[in-house]
Amino acid sequence: MGYRVKLLGSARRGNSGGVEAGVSPVLLPLSHPLAAVRNEYNAVLVESRGLGHNLFMGRGAGPEPTSVSLLADILDIAEGRAWPIRASHPFLEKARLSEEESRARFYLRISVPDRPGVLAQVSSLFAAEGISIASVLQPETALDSGRERVPLILTTHGADAARMAALTEKLGAAGWGSPVLLKIIED
Repeated sequence: MGYRVKLLGSARRGNSGGVEAGVSPVLLPLSHPLAAVRNEYNAVLVESRGLGHNLFMGRGAGPEPTSVSLLADILDIAEGRAWPIRASHPFLEKARLSEEESRARFYLRISVPDRPGVLAQVSSLFAAEGISIASVLQPETALDSGRERVPLILTTHGADAARMAALTEKLGAAGWGSPVLLKIIED
């Protein structure tokens, strides 16, 4: 589909001063600079008004880098340089974004029965949550394959994360199981 799955830790400040931070698997377009980071390499992409995009990349996985990171964390704790983050931490108090700022595109994959009308049922749940479907993909299966369930892959236009969470609950309650849900990061 033109994307690569990556585990991404991100933080950004919204227009209202709130901060969105998290770690989750996402879909990155193949043209995105972080999509090319592979194997034992990690990268940090910093975007700023004055400097634009800056990519810092280096080895960050494997026994040696992991050992160095763990040892540094242990020393920070032992010497009192590390402090636990509490719910009242000033950074977390500002970690609120408006609904407009928390919108994103999403990839959703569910396993559905291979019978007429299922797509209409699924799309009605999307409509009930006010979520617009951008694309639908259901791989073909032979009629005599004996498969009772098939994958149904949908991508959305911009949608609020809370509405997507409500949709996944409704899909589960309707018997479609627990979907795979990934945020799509734009270029």
